[in-house]
Parts: sequence; C-alpha cells; structure tokens
Amino acid sequence: MKRSFVSDWWKVFKFTFKQGIGVKGFKVITISVAVFCLVSAIALNFVMAISEKNESDIYNIEKCYVVNSSELKDLQPEVLTEVFKDNYPDISFEKYSGSVESLAKQIAGEAKKDDEGNVIATKDVLVEVTKDKDEEDKEKEIFMVKVYIPDNSEVTSNEAEALGEDFAVVVRQGMMNSVDIPVENQIMSLSGVELNLIDAGQEGEDSDINFILKFAVTVIIIMAMYFVLIVYGQSMQTVVSIEKSSKLMEYILTLVGPQGLLFGKITAMATIAFGQVVLWISMALAGFFVGDSLARELIYKDYGNKILQTAETMRKMDGAANAFTPGAIIVAVISICLAFLFYFMLAGLTASFISKADELQSATTVFQLFIVAGFMGGYLPSLTGNYEYEQLFRWIPFSASFMLPGDIILGNITILQSVKYLIVIVVGIGLLVYLSGKVYKAQLFERGRSFKDVIAGLMSR
Repeated sequence: MKRSFVSDWWKVFKFTFKQGIGVKGFKVITISVAVFCLVSAIALNFVMAISEKNESDIYNIEKCYVVNSSELKDLQPEVLTEVFKDNYPDISFEKYSGSVESLAKQIAGEAKKDDEGNVIATKDVLVEVTKDKDEEDKEKEIFMVKVYIPDNSEVTSNEAEALGEDFAVVVRQGMMNSVDIPVENQIMSLSGVELNLIDAGQEGEDSDINFILKFAVTVIIIMAMYFVLIVYGQSMQTVVSIEKSSKLMEYILTLVGPQGLLFGKITAMATIAFGQVVLWISMALAGFFVGDSLARELIYKDYGNKILQTAETMRKMDGAANAFTPGAIIVAVISICLAFLFYFMLAGLTASFISKADELQSATTVFQLFIVAGFMGGYLPSLTGNYEYEQLFRWIPFSASFMLPGDIILGNITILQSVKYLIVIVVGIGLLVYLSGKVYKAQLFERGRSFKDVIAGLMSR
C-alpha cells in the first residue's frame, strides 16, 4: 500500500495531540500558570504606578498657611505657582500675621469631623519664613523656610520638604522687593534654566540609551526562548527515546513512514507547548493592559507606563519604523514557531540515535550544546553591535532561530528581508525531518549499532 507523508503525519499528529492534552494535570498546570501571568502583569502595573507616584513632581497640597516672621516685606506666595505651576495644581495660600503656635491651635479648632466624631483629614501645611544666625558664620544672617504638617493633614514629609525647597523663590522675591529691584529684573532672576544636552558626535548612530533598549529586548526574547527549548526539548527527547524501545514501534512503522511518524509526533508536542506559551503570553498581555488602566484609575491618574513608552521610543529610532507594528509581531510569532520546530526536530534527531535507555543523558547533553551554541550566536551580535556578525549568524539556522524574533520586532530588518532568513530555517527543518526518520528507522530495526555505523549506513544510501 502506497503511503503519503502528509497523511502519515496527520494521523500521528491527531493521535499525539489528543494524548498530550489528555495527560493528568495538563489543564490544571496550564490554567494555573495563565492565572499567575494575568495577576503578575496587573501587579507589575500597580508597582510601577506606586513607584512613579512616589517619584513624581506633582504634590497634592491644597492649602498653604504662610507666617512671615522675618523682616521681609510683601511676601507674595503666589509666585511659587507661577514658577512651579505644574507641580502644585491645587494649592492656594492664606497669610497669617500671628505665631505658628496660635495658627496651629486655630486650625485644630476648625478641624471638621464626620458623623462619628473622627477628624476629617486635609491636605494643608504651615510655612514659616524666619531670619536666623548662620550656624557656621555667627555674624551672618540667613532666611529660613520651615514647613509644619498639622496633625490632621495627609501631606507627606516628601511633599512638605519639596514645598520648603521650592518656597525659596518666594523668599528671593521678597528680598528683591526689599531693595526695590524692578519687576522685570525680578522675573528674569526667578526664571528657571532648562538643560538640553545634544551629542553632536552621534549623528546617524543610536544613542547609548537606544542601544540599551534594543539590547534589553533582544536578550529577554533570547533568554525566554532558551529556557523554553531546554525544558520542552528534553521532554521530547525522553518521549522519542522511550517509544523507540517499544516493540510496538516496529509494527507502527509498517503502517506509517518514519519521517511522518517523527514529524507528526514532534509537531503535535510542539503545538501543545507553543499553545501553552501563547496562552500564557496572551494572559500576561491582557493583564498588562488591564493593569495599566486600573493603575491609572485606582493609584495614580498621571501614570505613564514605562514599557509602552519604551516601545514608542524604539519606534522613533532611525531605521526602526517597523518596530512593534502588527505586521512585525505576526511575522515574529511565525519565526518563533519555526525556531521551536527546528530545535524540537533537532531534539528528535539526537534522541533517534539512542539505542539504550542509559544513553539518554548523552543525547540530552549533545542537544543542549546545540542550544547553547545557537544562544551564543544570537546573543553575541547584540552584545557587540557588529553588523557583519549579525549578517553572518542570520544565515545559520541555529543562531537565526534566536536572532530573528527580536530583529523583526525591533525593526532591525524588514518583513521582506526576514522571509529569506526564515526560508533557511524551513530548509533546516526539512533536512532534520529527513535525517531523523532515517536514523529512527535504522536504529529501530538494527539495534545495537554504533553511532559511526549509523552514519556510515546513511551515507551509503
């Protein structure tokens, strides 16, 4: 009976796929990891939002009582909002002519309470401007700004400290009023200076920060692929080697061809593995965007997601217009699928050489050496930034499998350019399928032959 590679592959694929997803604990593990990815992505946004809120320059102070205990005349605290208008969006000022102690008592007496008698918290502070002796030079007098936080205020010590530092502009304005400096000169002296650094020697090249961003994204993708291949590749080697030692395989090979058998089994296992990874990544992305919205609504309304900002920064790099576009992401996913399939077929090939169960460790070591070699080939060009190395390693399936996903997502190469490199990986997969089937069949029907004999037999056919 004439056999077809496609029909053989499809039969084995369906059987192995149903068997794989029916394994006890498969659904529990898959769903548990998916939920973990979702919750972790949401929590990541919350952590970044809290951190950004704590580091932000926006201070939620609503009322500032000003006590002038110095010799300065005509303090105008509104100058602070003119100079730092973006930092204090809700602040208002009220001058007080008495002492700080009497003002504190007055505020405590005017404190509002809820129906249960609890004091309602405010966002108020007290600022006192004084003139004291300099601790180092006793003959010199200096103006000082002291900030007090009332007992019922929600203002933090960081916000109070920032207000005290920024209130120095009000003191300087008062000092200029005391010596009758013209208003136009006051405005000039209170104006800030903006620093803008331009590196004139980097025209046409990525700046250091752009290089770091590209390098970080590339390494994250490569490391993720490395660990996935290590874990799932060993599982596939174990299955192939164990089933090859079964007498049933000899009968099965009379019904389907060795290439169809191995390709169907490995693609089914690869589909399950890749399906899990895609589900987990999808849940992480869903949690990432949901968490972004929740963090802005619940924690910090001006929250700016650093990861999204990084992606936008990359898109603006020279030659990276295709970075993170839908088309680039789709092609990158295809390249990851082909990369996984290439290495999974390599795992099947190394496992096909096993004639005894105790040889599995040796086959695993050989497979891991190929992964490490591919990993280093994909990692080194990113580390060195050497264009010639990049061009060379993209033509080698072992390293291209690691390099292409990052290159495509970052826009280092166009989608059309990536096609020719993906064809190389496809050709490599076809070659591995052919060799795996030949070795598998030879080792199954002629057990005990050495690795040298197997290679010699393949070369003679």
